[in-house]
Amino acid sequence: MNNDSPKSLWKFDTIAQNEALINELKGALFEYLVAESLSTLCRPECRCEIAPDLRNRLLHYESWLRDHDLGLIVFMPEVARRVAREISQHLPEQLKGIEVVGKTAGGSGRRDLQESDVVVHAQESDFFIGLKFCKSGSFVNTKSGGAQTFLGRYFAVFSESVKYQQELNAEMERAYLMMGQSLYEEAGLAQGYDFKGHFGDEWLAAGLPELPGQLVPKMRELVLQYYQCAIQSLYTRTLELAKASPKLFAESLYPILGFGARNLIQAIVFVDSKQGEDKKQYRLNSFKIHTEKDVVAQFGRMQLAPLQKDISSFEILLETWRLQIRMKPMNKFTVPGLKVNCSVKYA
Repeated sequence: MNNDSPKSLWKFDTIAQNEALINELKGALFEYLVAESLSTLCRPECRCEIAPDLRNRLLHYESWLRDHDLGLIVFMPEVARRVAREISQHLPEQLKGIEVVGKTAGGSGRRDLQESDVVVHAQESDFFIGLKFCKSGSFVNTKSGGAQTFLGRYFAVFSESVKYQQELNAEMERAYLMMGQSLYEEAGLAQGYDFKGHFGDEWLAAGLPELPGQLVPKMRELVLQYYQCAIQSLYTRTLELAKASPKLFAESLYPILGFGARNLIQAIVFVDSKQGEDKKQYRLNSFKIHTEKDVVAQFGRMQLAPLQKDISSFEILLETWRLQIRMKPMNKFTVPGLKVNCSVKYA
């Protein structure tokens, strides 16, 4: 990133775009604030490691947020200190250092980091910290990936996973072809063009959109039917895996629940907000600290809820958590391929 002011770099036309940017920047700053707070709670020689280029980027982020969401800048430091104090109760006394490794730091290429945003280096092992900053009452995103590899990747311990993944991919491809042909017919393009697996130049030339929300209701329903067909196929095979071995199925859920790394401490902050006279105001609703023991306790109950009609998601019910598995487009519906978004609702 260059040294231009963020005021000139980040200009957006919609409220949604500004909100998306604020969410990204607050995550970056929160990672750093928690790491810095942890370092002050530990011995003086336990320093927070942060690369100079990242520090410069964080200064830019803070500057932009001061202009666009001052209330958030005022709110976050104290919350970070409270979260750090709670996290410190799960760490050994002898620590060597603290390192920011989230996506804002560019990662380090280490596969063991998984969902980690901060790594605490102790004398005998590392402890990984995953941080979430969320609206109160929301589902918390824990994992997202391509539908074409989801079963094979996360349920690889099952010998059937390869076969099920191939079947899922074949059914999604057939559903996509049916959706495309139906859309071409609805748009009046089927007379001159056959849908052959991709939306040709004729689609855009006819002034037709690529985002589901911009379609007329009848066309949008055809796209939603495609998503529903895909989630039905995924649900059927997920249910078969759960029946085959509940023990292996539970073990496969760890990374989907956000616990792909061992020695991971998950901290989730739930925040309320409202617009004040001069700035947005924030209030801490609650925060939760989870460790691997908390995940194990959730497997006292594990059940796939019945698939609901006309929606593109299903839920796995645990002891007090609800894991939602949702099919979503990668971006535009005119491009084949879906992603699976996993999120959790905590009691």
